[in-house]
Amino acid sequence: HELHAMAEAWFPRSGDAGLLAFGVLAAAAFWRLRAARRLWALASPLHDARRRAERALDQDEADPAALRDLAATQLVAGDPRADETLERAEAAAPDDPRVALLRGRAAAMRGDPEASATHLRRAGQLLEAGPDDPALFFEIALALGDARLRLGDAEGARLTAEAAREAVPGDLRAAVVLADAQALGGQLAEARRTLEKARERAEGALRRRIERRVRALR
Repeated sequence: HELHAMAEAWFPRSGDAGLLAFGVLAAAAFWRLRAARRLWALASPLHDARRRAERALDQDEADPAALRDLAATQLVAGDPRADETLERAEAAAPDDPRVALLRGRAAAMRGDPEASATHLRRAGQLLEAGPDDPALFFEIALALGDARLRLGDAEGARLTAEAAREAVPGDLRAAVVLADAQALGGQLAEARRTLEKARERAEGALRRRIERRVRALR
């Protein structure tokens, strides 16, 4: 129900960008749930986005935007066809950093942080070659920070999380990755302070996520 509420609130005001960001946020959670297929029916904005992408692909099977959006919805649903769709999306738009971001998230969900980091570094390089997009930079940096955490690279994760926080100061997810990096590097008191400061402004699922980390550091 909480995920459905997030989707209902997000999509009407953010369109395709919301699809990408929501997909990044929700994919890992959906992937772990055995009931993902039943929960999928609750997320009507995601269902609608998938149907729009499928209709667009009926008209043009190589439509880059439709392939990217379809892949994003497949990732959220835990659909194993997402990798194939992402390969098609990359072939249609090889210089799209959003596709590279999604490939990085897909690799992370498969439990391959090294491949994830490779795709995410490429996403960053592609983004640098285009116009500034702080929101997209944030998503790439956040995902790369998580991949570096999984690789045991505390310093790399810290630097990436700090860059994400500078790009979009109001998004507290970067503080969570930063705190995880600090904890991984042995800076437990600093990690606790980072989390406690973020908790003051956090709400809903993110606040509960932060509170779990604070308790673990006590």
